[in-house]
Amino acid sequence: MKFRGVVRSVLFLSLLCSSLPGKVLEGDILDSNSCNAAQVSNLSIPGIDLDVTYLSREPRYSWNAAKNWPDPGELVTFTAHIINKGTIDSSAFDFQWRIDDQIVSTGTAASISPQGEATQVYSWTWQSGRHYVSFHADPQNLISETAETNNAINDATDALTVGFWVEESVYDEFNNRQNGAGTYSWEDWAQRIIQKMNWMFEQSVYPLAPQGVLTRVRLDNITIAPDGTLFNQGPWHAPYDTIYDGRWGFSVEEYLNCSDLCYDVPWWVIHELGHYLLGRVDLYALDVNGGDVNVLDENGNRIAGTPLLPYIFWDGVHDASRVYDVMHLPDPYSLFSDYHAYSLNRDWPQGQRTHHGWDYIYEIPFETKIRVLDNNDQPVANVEVSVYQALPGDGSSGPYSQNIDNTPDIVGITDSQGLFSLGSKPFGDYESYGITVGIVLVKLKNLTTGQYRYVWIEVTDLNLAYWRGQTSLYVHDVHFPDGPKRLRLSENNLTFSTAQGSNPPPQSINVEMLGEGVQYWSVEASNASWLRTIPSPDIATSYSMYPPGPLTFIVDSANLPVGSYTTTKTVDGGENVLDSPQTVTVTLSVTPCPPGDLNGDGDVDIDDIMLVASRWRTSCENPDPDNNSETPNYDPLYDIDDDCDIDIVDIMLVVVHWGESCP
Repeated sequence: MKFRGVVRSVLFLSLLCSSLPGKVLEGDILDSNSCNAAQVSNLSIPGIDLDVTYLSREPRYSWNAAKNWPDPGELVTFTAHIINKGTIDSSAFDFQWRIDDQIVSTGTAASISPQGEATQVYSWTWQSGRHYVSFHADPQNLISETAETNNAINDATDALTVGFWVEESVYDEFNNRQNGAGTYSWEDWAQRIIQKMNWMFEQSVYPLAPQGVLTRVRLDNITIAPDGTLFNQGPWHAPYDTIYDGRWGFSVEEYLNCSDLCYDVPWWVIHELGHYLLGRVDLYALDVNGGDVNVLDENGNRIAGTPLLPYIFWDGVHDASRVYDVMHLPDPYSLFSDYHAYSLNRDWPQGQRTHHGWDYIYEIPFETKIRVLDNNDQPVANVEVSVYQALPGDGSSGPYSQNIDNTPDIVGITDSQGLFSLGSKPFGDYESYGITVGIVLVKLKNLTTGQYRYVWIEVTDLNLAYWRGQTSLYVHDVHFPDGPKRLRLSENNLTFSTAQGSNPPPQSINVEMLGEGVQYWSVEASNASWLRTIPSPDIATSYSMYPPGPLTFIVDSANLPVGSYTTTKTVDGGENVLDSPQTVTVTLSVTPCPPGDLNGDGDVDIDDIMLVASRWRTSCENPDPDNNSETPNYDPLYDIDDDCDIDIVDIMLVVVHWGESCP
């Protein structure tokens, strides 16, 4: 039997691990004992390695307390934890604290012995909003180290806090094996989890989430625990503590003697934090096994595994439309799909510790109608619509097994506009059963021609419609063509326009595969540095083909000069598919910003003036008058009148454009 979502992890891991898994944790991600055959050897390199492992903050507040953030003006203390992961004394070293990349404190720290730990503190008057605090050890790289990439940590001050617990033997083992960062440090490996999550947040950009996922995470505590104490402490394998928004434990049962796979980014941890920190659901719950579909064709035969409902992966007959979402099949290059990017921004506004559960999945329009269209987007009347709802199954196909029986739950005929109402409960008792039954199979039979086909409708489409403002009525379009398989794009031309130094909102098109058979498509990697897509071959690398769904185009024009740009992307439906491949032409126009917009944010304000004022009295002849390389020096960008010195004239030339913005 195919354990949906999990089976792909099994197949993927089996290529990398010494043995297949002995069990599945929480019905979700694999026990790392599946990878426990690797032999560990001490490969650490002799020398010094100053490792900034994490930044903690005091005071800490519980997320469920009435006061769960410091008050503006309150004094807080950040503590940098530094370990010498090397084999010899580090010698004394300089350090810097920075706020928003501006140096606010410097000093010299005493030498740290091999594997010894030291701390440095910085007190800061709390400010609301997002700021960044960072600590840099040996910022000038004066000490020769075996690794130079782990000398600094940069955290968002309003990030959600994460606490990690690790058992002693796992900690020791990871300190003696090279990780994906190229170092010998469990803490560096742990920080890669945090960094990858923040990367996913930033990259998950869509029309409904044009700035990506707004929240951030930071590692606020690391606790080394005795062996054998973590595995049974709840699904997160760590003590319950509301001081931290999220927590996770790394036990000997799961991580001791782990294969090389474990030493890169452990994507399964990010997936689980998606549950236990962010409250997101498994999207592979919307995958469907053929064994769970008991619908019969008009000759009394099961349709699963036939051209009417073909197998697409072992005995799977449906993949969730957002297969590249980290909450579907996670891998190091997964992202959050538009579905979860928007829901995260809804539930986790920037800088808020809301701790919403998964009530977002229940937000669907009051009424849903299906509209049947032909290949020319004309309505098709007299189509019989039969909706087969799912119920929870017996568990034989996995934790989200379903039972889709042969009795349709909703039946009707499309009107002259091709419309038929599915009512207010298209998924049946969805409130009771949740995401497991958030999928329906729909039979469409043209009563004029006798032709029929089956299509799937996911609750994700209804959720997204609701969030777009279609709270009362959502019309779900389905194409019901005659003839063979065909690729259909909702748009073949996209136009973007933006001011220099900024990015335009992303745009999405819909990709459909019409006709019978397995329905998957692919998109080429971008050949323009300023354009990327979701999905693409560059993300969720476990997949190169995608089920019908959205294709989002994201333009990064911030560093482009003024001008017009054009590129193309090819979408391919595979062999023997009509209208395939197709090309999407993307045109970008970058317009100039007003003079004085020195930071490229689209308007002229105090920030631009301060960029000039901070270089007061610097010049071509004397670019560093205070002999301090760490303060702003002469830069011709801020010499507005091009006279080789920065003075009051340059400031006034910016002031005259105060309040102007890019068109």
